[in-house]
This record gives sequence, C-alpha cells and structure tokens, in this order.
Amino acid sequence: MKNWSSPAVPIDIHRQHFDGCTAYRPRSAFEQLESLQDRIAVLEADLEAKDERIAHLERDRDRLEDRTAELERHVEDLEDEISRLESLANVALKGRVESLGGGMLR
Repeated sequence: MKNWSSPAVPIDIHRQHFDGCTAYRPRSAFEQLESLQDRIAVLEADLEAKDERIAHLERDRDRLEDRTAELERHVEDLEDEISRLESLANVALKGRVESLGGGMLR
C-alpha cells in the first residue's frame, strides 16, 4: 500500500503548506524553469571546480615529469662519474701493483 503522507514529488509537482496540511499542485512552467536553472547552475559550478582540479593535477603531473627527467639526467651524470672514477681507480691500482713488482703476475 502506498504511503500517502510522503509521496514521491516529481519535478512538475510543487508542495504547499496550508494550515498544517500539505497540498500538491502542478508547478508552473516558470517554477520548473527556475528549478532546472538552479540545478544547471549547481552542475556548472561543480564542473568548473572539477575542471580547476584537473588543471591543477595536470600542472602537478607536468612538474613531476620535468623533475623526473631532471633526476634521470642527474643519475646518468653520476653513473658517468662513477665509471670515470672506477677507471681511474683501476689505472691507479694497476700502477701500484706494477710498482710493487706484481707486473710479472699477469
């Protein structure tokens, strides 16, 4: 059985209160238009906020991509420096071994 005290209120029905009683009447076209305009304004504001959030996230992503590329270049530079230092260490070690007479152990 339908609960008549709280019926579903479709968009074309308007609730009015008279002396403690609730009555329903069809909404006028103007009232329906106002209601739709209000809803559209809310949705547009929500969309604008989401667009701003997306733009902010895209800027963050771009900044992180730039930083990642910068760090990758720095890692490559460090790897090159490590290789150069390892080569120098090997040359120095080889020279030290040869100076101690270990050159004959090859």
